[in-house]
Amino acid sequence: MNNEELQNALIVSRRPRKDNEFIYRQHSSICHVNEMLEYIGKITGITIEPIDRDELPLNQGFMGWRVIKDD
Repeated sequence: MNNEELQNALIVSRRPRKDNEFIYRQHSSICHVNEMLEYIGKITGITIEPIDRDELPLNQGFMGWRVIKDD
């Protein structure tokens, strides 16, 4: 099992990842993701909100966002 499969298995053991969610480790190499998501939310018809930590694997350092299409 490679590292990506292991991380996905950790998420699925808590609950399946939804198609409108993006999850990565807090210390990943993605830079300025918060600013990017805020920008996308301001210029499109979508809302990007954080996923509650209790929905993700405990003590694994994950955080994520949920994308919702505005009405």
